[in-house]
Amino acid sequence: DHSTLDLVLVEGFKHEAVAKILLFRSDAGHDVCELTLDEHVIAVASDVALPLQVPVLDLNDVDGISEFIMRWSTA
Repeated sequence: DHSTLDLVLVEGFKHEAVAKILLFRSDAGHDVCELTLDEHVIAVASDVALPLQVPVLDLNDVDGISEFIMRWSTA
């Protein structure tokens, strides 16, 4: 019963109008300018520092990302 859920995490849906955290890996062969930062992007999780207008989370810090999500979901 989805009406009892507080939060659902899914992979994909990058073109949907839902809040999202984008992932960026420096060795994946993409350039940071390829990130689509629309009004639904709440943060970027990355393995390198990025100069962005949204929070950049340490991709390897699972606890930090979890804390960010919990703070965001209760704001």
